[in-house]
Amino acid sequence: MQLFTLLLIAICFSPAVFAGGKKKCRKYPNAPGCSPPDDDEDDNPDKPPLKTGPKYVTSGVADKPSSGPRANSLTSLSGSGQSSALFSVLGLSTPCGYWVITQTSTREYAGSWDPYGIRFWNNAEAGASLKFPINNGRNDKEPGSWDAYGVIQRSYIPLPPTWIRLSNESGKSVNDMDNWKVKRVLVFDTCFGKIYEFEANSWVVRRQKNYLWIERTFASSF
Repeated sequence: MQLFTLLLIAICFSPAVFAGGKKKCRKYPNAPGCSPPDDDEDDNPDKPPLKTGPKYVTSGVADKPSSGPRANSLTSLSGSGQSSALFSVLGLSTPCGYWVITQTSTREYAGSWDPYGIRFWNNAEAGASLKFPINNGRNDKEPGSWDAYGVIQRSYIPLPPTWIRLSNESGKSVNDMDNWKVKRVLVFDTCFGKIYEFEANSWVVRRQKNYLWIERTFASSF
């Protein structure tokens, strides 16, 4: 009877314990007792991982994927002044250059107060750009929020980025970093009227790395 009672107590309370553990591990994947997430073995801070990405076809105005549902989502921003409306809503001016728009995941603990940075990579150049801060000094990176950073002069990024790298720039040890889960990043080229989308849906800090490479998933004119 005592054994049955102990088993019943364990069954009743273990989900709550496990749930709390899962929440902690989502936010702090390197915390004691948390299993490290999947990672790329050939990933390094100076170049993106070596893997085959989405297939693109070249058009007169932008690189577009040969197929996929992303076309409808970004095309909805094109034409009819909707892209200009987006800039107006975010309170942005539109000088020639790049604007970085991030969307934080709605998952619990997805937001972060730590400073982050971004670098740009183009396969033709085979090199990463300078690192630019993506912190606006306000309550950015809240769960579900859209945040804008810029403008970055186009002279620093002459070719359209095919990869971006997000990184935690707090200077803290990896275990103490306030992790950030990013849903997607949009890069607006206001000089040539282009939108580049980088679908992420991932935590930036993984294992003993404070950065995340994200491959471009869509491009369109606006």
